[in-house]
Amino acid sequence: MTGRQVHGRGRRRLRRAVRTAVFAALLLVADASRVAGAGDRAEDYAVEVVEYVEGTGVPKDWLVGIKFNNQVEVGRPLPPLERPTVDTTGDGFNTGAPSQAVPVVPVNPPLRYYELVSVGEGGRLILKLGRPVTDNPANPYGIDFIVFGNTFAVIGGTTPWRNGDPNLTTLGTVMLSREPGKVSVSRTGPPEAYDWHTFENGPYADDFAPSLGRVYDPAAPDPSLGVWNLWWGQPTDPRVPLKPALTATRLSGRTVAQAARLYGVSAGGVGFDLAAVGLDSALYVKIENPVGSGISPDIDAVAIVDAAAAQADPDLDGDLDVDGDDLAVFRACMTGAAVGPPSAPCRQVDLDGDSDVDQSDFGLLQRCMGGPDELVFPDCVR
Repeated sequence: MTGRQVHGRGRRRLRRAVRTAVFAALLLVADASRVAGAGDRAEDYAVEVVEYVEGTGVPKDWLVGIKFNNQVEVGRPLPPLERPTVDTTGDGFNTGAPSQAVPVVPVNPPLRYYELVSVGEGGRLILKLGRPVTDNPANPYGIDFIVFGNTFAVIGGTTPWRNGDPNLTTLGTVMLSREPGKVSVSRTGPPEAYDWHTFENGPYADDFAPSLGRVYDPAAPDPSLGVWNLWWGQPTDPRVPLKPALTATRLSGRTVAQAARLYGVSAGGVGFDLAAVGLDSALYVKIENPVGSGISPDIDAVAIVDAAAAQADPDLDGDLDVDGDDLAVFRACMTGAAVGPPSAPCRQVDLDGDSDVDQSDFGLLQRCMGGPDELVFPDCVR
């Protein structure tokens, strides 16, 4: 054996060792990508992949070349079985090394094979929830469950997102990677027959709104991300829906920080109301993608809305301002000091969180009062 052959073998061993170390680091990041938030319960999410038909045209994680369906092949469960991604990784270009945790924000979605499962053309994904989701009028805006994908907003201007100061990056007018998948729900499943009810005209999976992994909280940034993090606090709550009034148009031209403040504690995603398909409960969710669609919807998670998880928000009618209409809601919910707790539809009116709706809450409402069509951020009550 020549010296060149020995040296060549040494180089190959070194490359294998480096690949192994990099892959191990990626798995460590994968384990941390879905950090549990306060009140998180496994039963609040999809817990079982009942059926997965890949379809055609499923994309790959460009960093390692693994399809967004291949988690089982590396000995791990398929991804959409828990809360949506909190921190993805660096992309190897603009947001850092693939071994670095990078918070999910509206301009930087989940992008790894262990975070997403993709439904190709002609494919379908059937998930079983951890408990039945019910049509609950007490849920914020009537939304009963939320599907998370990896839709993201294009950045206004030419500077890419570099995981830096979110006050310096602006959202543009276009949402990219909107790959709408048709959603159906069923009360029954194996061994019984499915009873599918389909949202024929939307909403759709992997559509607006983009996900947000962490609350914008520069007063209490999470130190576990590293010394660079001056903005991102605890994980958002996937069980809290976005306000329907918060559309892509309303986000356009806002900075990433402003968008995150408008989300509040919500993780974003696409909300669904069971009443729209005439069901009072469901246990199974199906995402389909027809042949010829030219897209491949990516699914991160499915969450059941929890009315009790909604944050205090002075925008009581959900139209993004605080005006006389909100004052009318407040008056209808007022209990008086130490008289409570307020009824389920009035929980978010308890702005100071002391289980009643009284003069103290009114003071917080006044602090945030602006007028019709004057945009208000939920954190004005702090």
